[in-house]
Amino acid sequence: MSKYDEYWKKLPLANIARDARELGRTSLNVSELTILGQRSVASWKSVVRFDKYRRLSGNAAHLNALVHHLQPYLREKEVFRLRTTFESPNCIVLDVEIITVTKPEIEPKNRLYEIEPATGEVLPLHETYERIHQILEPLPKYDAPRKALLLNGLYVFYENGEVCAHTGKPRIVRVGNHPRSQNRLITRLKEHYGEINYPEKKNGSVFRRLLGGAILRRRDPNHPCLLPIPGKGHWEKQGAKTCGHCRPLEDEVTALLKRAFRFKCIEILNIEERNEMEKKLVASLARCNMSQGCGPSEAWLGRWAYSEKFGALVYGTQTTWMIRMK
Repeated sequence: MSKYDEYWKKLPLANIARDARELGRTSLNVSELTILGQRSVASWKSVVRFDKYRRLSGNAAHLNALVHHLQPYLREKEVFRLRTTFESPNCIVLDVEIITVTKPEIEPKNRLYEIEPATGEVLPLHETYERIHQILEPLPKYDAPRKALLLNGLYVFYENGEVCAHTGKPRIVRVGNHPRSQNRLITRLKEHYGEINYPEKKNGSVFRRLLGGAILRRRDPNHPCLLPIPGKGHWEKQGAKTCGHCRPLEDEVTALLKRAFRFKCIEILNIEERNEMEKKLVASLARCNMSQGCGPSEAWLGRWAYSEKFGALVYGTQTTWMIRMK
């Protein structure tokens, strides 16, 4: 047993593993490590990767000891990364990050395809809608793009206050994709959250334009930034520049996404397969509406969104923040 073991054993190891799993990463101040040995600053800067059974890379005595104590809390096929950094002469920070997520026995992608029977049978809309939500329910939910762990796939957004009437749990309010290129899932999410430094962030994300347009229209249906007609005002129009009235809306949209939205990711590596699945999910989710008892809440901001599908405002019938209905 090393001199570091007693220190690590005092930490809430189960909680640390759980937080890293659910949030993607967690950080702790472990400055008391310096009491255990006189070491150079460089020697505290270490990285170790490990799974439930072995250390995969890296070699540092203080982290090797922690690996031994965290391994019982890991699941099969999970890979964690430990990193210590020396923030100041008296401050050592430990980052615990999950970098490989255990996949369900049957991947969500395959289970989604099972909704469409080989016999050609058409399921009732409400049953399809319910099964989509049930299949995606076990996936981890994220609140920031940096926490997503996949490079290729679809993402689905959930919004505070919006509930699926068929399951009683949060309902999907948007399905998204990176349809024209590979390895761009996280970048696409960053565009929605305004984390890419574009001159006009709303022009990098139709989702931002829909959200911002709904915010403005709820305040004033004749807001000057939405004129002359829905979809053609300079806020909602792709490529148009913001003005002094709507430029502050960029920060408001970002804050709304961080506060009220969470997302999940579905790994689909093949681009053609991914694009086809997006179309099917969008169509299935959008068709199950108030007539099937699964419409939006009365307070849903999306009721004020412009729908390009119909070329006009569609109050009360939209259920998702989506316009690509091809």
